[in-house]
Amino acid sequence: MKILEWQQQLRSDQLIIFMQEYNNRRKSLKIAVLLWFFMGVYGGHRFYLGQPKKAVLLLLSSIILYLLPLWYVTDFSMGFESNDYSWDDEEQEATNRVLIMIGGLVCILIIWIVEGIRLKKKVASINAEIEQEVMNIIKRI
Repeated sequence: MKILEWQQQLRSDQLIIFMQEYNNRRKSLKIAVLLWFFMGVYGGHRFYLGQPKKAVLLLLSSIILYLLPLWYVTDFSMGFESNDYSWDDEEQEATNRVLIMIGGLVCILIIWIVEGIRLKKKVASINAEIEQEVMNIIKRI
């Protein structure tokens, strides 16, 4: 509310500068949602929102929760094991590998959903910070 009151005290040229600068810097919810939907598990929306540390954390989480279990499920790791398994041991090992893969995918899905739920509030918060920064710049003019 403080910002709205301050905006009403601006001259018309200051208001034009404020609106131009704010519109250039603000983050679009539509773009953020599209990035979240298609690249959310890799942190694409966090890069767009100017949060590279959290984006890298999401990217690393996805690699750990998906690619490592994927490697484990494939036969790449089979070459490092002995071949004295009975058929039941191989079946159990395959079942364990699939369960690990499914667990990783479920974790990724949960992260993706939570990020989507929090996205609207996050964009609004970042836009409020941008608005405050622009107001501080206009105050100095």
